[in-house]
Amino acid sequence: MVFIFLIMIGCDNNPVIDRDKFADYYLVVAVISTFDYPYLEKYEEYISIKKMRYLVDLAFDREDSVIFGAENCEVSLSYDDSSYQFEDRGKGLYALPLNYPQQNITYGKEYRLDITFEDGSKAYSVITTPKITFPETKDTIFVSPDSVLEWTYEPWGARSPFTVTSINYQDTIRIQLGDETILTSPGTTSFFGPRFEFQEDTSNYIWFTYRLVNDCLLISSATASPARFAQEHPIDTINIEFGIEHSAYKNLHILDFQDIWPIKNIAEISNFTGAYGVFTSDPYHTSKKYVLKVKE
Repeated sequence: MVFIFLIMIGCDNNPVIDRDKFADYYLVVAVISTFDYPYLEKYEEYISIKKMRYLVDLAFDREDSVIFGAENCEVSLSYDDSSYQFEDRGKGLYALPLNYPQQNITYGKEYRLDITFEDGSKAYSVITTPKITFPETKDTIFVSPDSVLEWTYEPWGARSPFTVTSINYQDTIRIQLGDETILTSPGTTSFFGPRFEFQEDTSNYIWFTYRLVNDCLLISSATASPARFAQEHPIDTINIEFGIEHSAYKNLHILDFQDIWPIKNIAEISNFTGAYGVFTSDPYHTSKKYVLKVKE
């Protein structure tokens, strides 16, 4: 699904604006979705096109959004041998028809967005949706828990390892990331145990730390009582969630203008030719279950 990012601008100070730089350009925000919605038979997807000159001239006036939107543009999304035209819904919003085959938006595929603006100028952007693969067959993770020497406490009272004795053993999971793909999770730490509510007795828990080196995810482990954990948990399973996103997705929050306009590095964060803005896709998560064994 393509989300709409409306530009809300506000600041107490008058902006310093390079009018010659922005006067004749447009701002495009488009996010295609790789999510499946089996409960929806028909739905629409949108992109947003704004006139840069109005954003500059009225940077800190909350006027009717109709003056911001670029109308009468021709917008198409193409991939493989297919091309789909967006419909002009007014005020700078463009939607794919209800019968658009969303299932064709998949991972690791190239998509191109072409726009002919109301003044006849053109812009385009090409992205490859994120993809993660696992090149080796691996169903077991071996751990050799280290002792926790120091704890750090979360605001809600739970604690997690701050320092450990050493890193006795690190297992690895090999991954391959597609073009323009960033790994967002697993994060730095997660935990596993037979009880998921917080307990003072943390010897039943094992904490995992992750670090990506080249194409290998290095996994270290720590627990309050390694000997007890090894004795009571000779085998179990752990579910690891892998999150990925398109490399331009991180720039969307920058376009949700807060206190500064114009954005000094808007040219650097834009991935359009002939316009400013971001064309990207939604983040994606998948998970894999592994047998957990304590290394002898």
